[in-house]
Amino acid sequence: MNLFDPAKAAQMNSRDQSPSSIYKLACRYYNGDGVRRDWKKAHNLTMIAASLGYTPAISALGSHYDYGIGVQRNPRLAFSYYVAAAKAGDPGALVSVGACYASGVGVKRDWKLAFRYFGQAARHKVPEALHYLGKCYRFGQGTIRNAEKGFKLELQAAKMGIAEAQFSVGVCFDKGEGVQRNLRRAILWYQRAAKKGISDAQYNVGDFYEHGKAVKRDLRSALKWYSLAAQNGDSDAKHAIKRIRHSS
Repeated sequence: MNLFDPAKAAQMNSRDQSPSSIYKLACRYYNGDGVRRDWKKAHNLTMIAASLGYTPAISALGSHYDYGIGVQRNPRLAFSYYVAAAKAGDPGALVSVGACYASGVGVKRDWKLAFRYFGQAARHKVPEALHYLGKCYRFGQGTIRNAEKGFKLELQAAKMGIAEAQFSVGVCFDKGEGVQRNLRRAILWYQRAAKKGISDAQYNVGDFYEHGKAVKRDLRSALKWYSLAAQNGDSDAKHAIKRIRHSS
């Protein structure tokens, strides 16, 4: 499958502009940085940079087709670009290929291959890869379940700022999964994830305050966090709000 159109590259003299500068211009159009935002133009410029062999642009094309940025969404084509970028050594693309195998989007679901790609990306210390690999170990997806190893990987990703991993670390401390149970540490990690908009974490912080788990019982704080979770579509949080208001 030929992913690139050589005619696209011919539209720009590569001796005058390097692939990296072409891609930087594409990013400016994507973000509206000093120019009027134009995703279609961003896509076309990214295609040119990719056809000239620029790996970050190849990976970006995967995202374009994955999410329909400046072009019609095409999961299979997105997967093909991710694979091409991964083969060229792009660590982020390794994560994307793994995510495609894990979700079954653009390719048949295969947890063993997902685990393999997440593992390759994790060796580059890609935060998202550490999180996904941790989940694989925690739930035994594509590998033998190992809660302790899963927790350690999630903790690495959490310390690197991945909100979903911060929530997962909170769950591990909350349930004693792969680590000794510690509710004080659980709520600290839940709060970090909650402040970044993770609705499940917001609900759990509300639950801790409602029932006085590791913190002083505080219904006002419980309502605050339940309300944030409810705004993010959490139906359990909506029921919790009604429960507290009816009891007070």
